[in-house]
Amino acid sequence: MASNLLAELRNRFPRACSLDGGDTTRNRLQVVSLVVSLLALLATIILGYLQYSISRSSLALAYMPAIAVASQQDRHWLDVANQGKANIFLCGDRTSFDGGISFGPPAMIAPGVFYYIRTEDLEKEIAKRVGTAGALAISLELYLEDARGDRWRADNELRASLRAGSLAIDVQTISLKRVYWFSIGSTYFVASSMMPALLAAVVTLFIFTYIARKLAGRGKSEIRAPRSADTAP
Repeated sequence: MASNLLAELRNRFPRACSLDGGDTTRNRLQVVSLVVSLLALLATIILGYLQYSISRSSLALAYMPAIAVASQQDRHWLDVANQGKANIFLCGDRTSFDGGISFGPPAMIAPGVFYYIRTEDLEKEIAKRVGTAGALAISLELYLEDARGDRWRADNELRASLRAGSLAIDVQTISLKRVYWFSIGSTYFVASSMMPALLAAVVTLFIFTYIARKLAGRGKSEIRAPRSADTAP
């Protein structure tokens, strides 16, 4: 009885009966090997990028912007002086009164040279808000690009007060951070400097995951016995 049943199964599913445990294990090991190879390739790419980032960061220290901002109220402008070792480019600015960042054609500032920002409208706005005997703190963000293409944001604070009936503005630079900005139409967005690397890592991981699933599905289809048409005994 058992021998007749086995013979019937072999007649109906010849390919399924020809696959033994060794074939199934071998196919599974091939799929696992491919997945491990893809993961190893992804790890190599990530480590290579990290090493590149470390080398780039070390080199960036020599080109890191160093600026000094001073108020020249008699001339109604702010001086942005380049105290670093390489050219920098002033790309945009924003105060706490502005709704968005004002970007324009980059203005090059050579080492030891300054660039001035007109402040007539800003001083009028400050005078309206500071009151008769008060003080006011205004944030000033300067968006810079160095000679290597790295982008930075310099956070400054303008401290306005009335002194002997006249408006006085002092400037203090608080921090300098690497950032990344991009535009969609006429609207600009600022994000962390790691944004491009994170996007590249997510896309790469998605591609490798997709390939691994396709290979795993292909391996399963190879060890799955196809259905054959029933035949009369």
